[in-house]
Amino acid sequence: MLRLIIIAVICTISLLLIAGYLSHIITNDLLLIAISIGLSTVVVPTILIFIWPAPKGRQHNSKQVFVDDGESINQNEDLNVSPMGAIARRFLSARRKQLFGSKAIFEHYHQVRESELLEVEHKLQIPIPSNLRMWLLLVGYGDVAEELSFRAEWFKPVNFGALKGSALFAQDILGNFYSFDSINGNIYFFSRSAPEYALLAPDFRSFMEELERRDFKVLEWVNSLSVLPYNWTN
Repeated sequence: MLRLIIIAVICTISLLLIAGYLSHIITNDLLLIAISIGLSTVVVPTILIFIWPAPKGRQHNSKQVFVDDGESINQNEDLNVSPMGAIARRFLSARRKQLFGSKAIFEHYHQVRESELLEVEHKLQIPIPSNLRMWLLLVGYGDVAEELSFRAEWFKPVNFGALKGSALFAQDILGNFYSFDSINGNIYFFSRSAPEYALLAPDFRSFMEELERRDFKVLEWVNSLSVLPYNWTN
């Protein structure tokens, strides 16, 4: 509806200019030509770019996610059948309204292969939880709502403190870290500004479901946590 109103306004302005010229209200030929060119080549395209509805959901050209050379998993099947695939599908299709149009919640950065995850596990010396593994293979590295970032470089072992033996796997825009426990799969929050931590969820799937329930606002979530002191020295 808004798009039609904008187009109608532009057409009305154009008609008024033509009427003004024909009735000799506007007598400057060069002014009329300049305004007309401006409307047709700058104003109209710019307005339509911002007003035209963005496509709903991110389009996936690839039908398969490569696990390794010669092997693959069916992306469409896993997105529709598996519980983690259903979560991934909702994240990929979710959008957030903006002043003009909307923007995808998940911004893709890099498609992940199984061989890359094996390299990460070799570095960590612990296995990646199955739900996190499935998420990365289906969705890849990227950012959720411009707040939570998944990257290969965020994977680091936790070598000190009560959660020694766990691993970091994500980071938010304030530099806070998120980790998984290699024994029971718990997801923890580590504050960047203070030696503090808190339990977020019993596993990665629950973590992503809760993040979705909270409208993908991870910073609001962690700011509401009751944190505990963390000793990084032993």
